[in-house]
Amino acid sequence: MTTHRATQPSNSSAPPPGPAGGGVLRSFRPPRAYRALLWGLALFAWLIAAILTLIGLWRWGLALLHYGPVVVWPWSAPWLLAATAAGLLSLWLTLNAFNAAHRAVHELRTGLLIERRRDRTHVPWSAVSAIYTSAIHYRIPLLSTPRVTIELLSQSGRRVRLPAVLAGAEQLVSSIKARTYPRLLEEYRQAFNAGQPLDFGPLQLSRTGLRHGQQVLPWSEIESVTLERGRLHVHPRRGRGWRIAVRRIPNAEVCLQLASHLGGGA
Repeated sequence: MTTHRATQPSNSSAPPPGPAGGGVLRSFRPPRAYRALLWGLALFAWLIAAILTLIGLWRWGLALLHYGPVVVWPWSAPWLLAATAAGLLSLWLTLNAFNAAHRAVHELRTGLLIERRRDRTHVPWSAVSAIYTSAIHYRIPLLSTPRVTIELLSQSGRRVRLPAVLAGAEQLVSSIKARTYPRLLEEYRQAFNAGQPLDFGPLQLSRTGLRHGQQVLPWSEIESVTLERGRLHVHPRRGRGWRIAVRRIPNAEVCLQLASHLGGGA
């Protein structure tokens, strides 16, 4: 996993790196509606900040002219403080809008290229050891694109988080999993057959059963394992089951497949 700086001659104007002329397969960027919303909110916040500042200055001058300096601060302070808060909010929104216009994730044959303004980070498919995902679906029309959190863990232990709001983010997640899960599944199977326990965040799979914290369920006592509404559900044959948020489980679908096979085959 390497990071490239656009300030370097080799990266400032060159296209994203790819395999021997393979180039970019697909690109994912924040949707235009999302960027337009950020700019609109930023401009509105700047307008509110300007109006509050003018009112605060007007009250400052009015108090100084008619009542003296004693009442200047009480008369103008609330408006000037509100203007400061609105100014800080507008600055934050402006920075987010500017950054959103310079974010992109490019799918290559060899991996992912993540762009954030002047930074380019290349993540080879072979370097990915874990994938964490979660999604938030908004009900606001302008935010119809879900906020998908994608975090990749490299074999060296480095975490890389992808931009949260991308047009086609769910397709990107599917593509990442399609290119990494077959290799990871085979690695997990080899480790399991060699007698090693498999760690999936709060869950651990071993030959004796499924462990969650201090609780252990033998495979023969597991009725089913399912993935529903962002949670992994473990249904035992007797007693209360477990529900674990998918965002806490690396390679959640691989965990589901292995646990379902071991539980169903016990």
